[in-house]
Amino acid sequence: MTEPHEWRDLRNLLDLATNRIESPHLAERAVVVARRRQAVGRGAMVAGSVALVVLVAVIGARLDRRLDSAPPAAPSTSSISSTASITSDPTTAPVSPSTENLQQGILQPKWDPRDVDALPAADDLASRLPEVVTPPESAPFLGDSPTDIAVLSVDRGSTVQLLAPDGSWRSVPAPDISAGAASLSPAGSRLAIQTAKGIEVWSLSTGERRQLAFPAGFEPWDFTSTRWVDEQTLLLDDLAGGWLIDVETTSSRRVPFPTQHPYWWTLDADGALVEGADYGEPAVLTDWRSGDPKEVSMAGTGRLARPVASQSAVAGFIVEQGPIDGFAVAIADRSDLTPSAVLPVHDHEGNYSNWALGTVALGEDGTLLLWTAIPGRSATDGWRLVAWNPESGDLSVVTRSDASPVWPLSFATDLLR
Repeated sequence: MTEPHEWRDLRNLLDLATNRIESPHLAERAVVVARRRQAVGRGAMVAGSVALVVLVAVIGARLDRRLDSAPPAAPSTSSISSTASITSDPTTAPVSPSTENLQQGILQPKWDPRDVDALPAADDLASRLPEVVTPPESAPFLGDSPTDIAVLSVDRGSTVQLLAPDGSWRSVPAPDISAGAASLSPAGSRLAIQTAKGIEVWSLSTGERRQLAFPAGFEPWDFTSTRWVDEQTLLLDDLAGGWLIDVETTSSRRVPFPTQHPYWWTLDADGALVEGADYGEPAVLTDWRSGDPKEVSMAGTGRLARPVASQSAVAGFIVEQGPIDGFAVAIADRSDLTPSAVLPVHDHEGNYSNWALGTVALGEDGTLLLWTAIPGRSATDGWRLVAWNPESGDLSVVTRSDASPVWPLSFATDLLR
């Protein structure tokens, strides 16, 4: 079949942008992902937006979300309150940490992720993950061979594979999946797959599938995402905020969050939403833990992208006006964003700030799990799950995989803590 001209243009653009990158074949895979997203009806903006993600990590995508309507009063079905009053004055922010403070242990030595395989193995971390993850070419169908829980899902295009803690694999068909839209529940008992028509929910212990339609009033957009609040509740992100969906009763209710692109927001272990702000918005972190949004200035950290949160801290990537120049990972106090640790990252060829480094989970002990692809010195494709101990500065490898780094993953985060 003849390739559409817009894909040829995207391919040529990626070739030009990657002609000095050590693994330019990864751009070819990004084209495949982009094509798949367009094929499931994500809209005319998809090809352009995927190219933007590959090349500039979604910088500058201004989102005009509406927050002018509160959700209807209803009994709460999750830990997120339905109230929607907006705090107008951000919490007084700490000033950027001084050089003296950074030298006192906050600022750590720069890390080059291309050297990830020189790191030691992690001890007693994420024990339900194997040391090596090798997705098989095929796996038993979940409906024929249920499993209590899974710790990892791997989206391979038309199939999602599930890794059980005992190392065995299951699979579910996903011919209509939206790219990167498979999501394991925090405890790994359910899998949600977002499609163009709604959400498929698989119960791992029974192998049964339930099809949920999008709520009446759902406003689709090119970055719709679905994440688990808890084992029973989904948060569906749409153009005007979100929806909390009870997968048992199929009831749903409108909520005013999130207000930003999925690149900027996360859910903590209790299901409370924390979100940073896109470049066109005030540089504040919005924390919905109490039900009412609390805004905290990000002056001390710079804008935090791809955040993860524990009860006491928030971690993410510094992408603008941080305490240091350049790309870095930071952990800060959740109440006022005072940085407690900053890990500068050697951003080889822009790979890591653009796509090849991700946050996975932040433990209550402060340990941050990072996902990194291998687009550099090694000729082997793959990814690693890395643990950063901000107190000691130690980095270690939790899990290794030579599987394609562009196969989207979802972790059962409660099983990693």
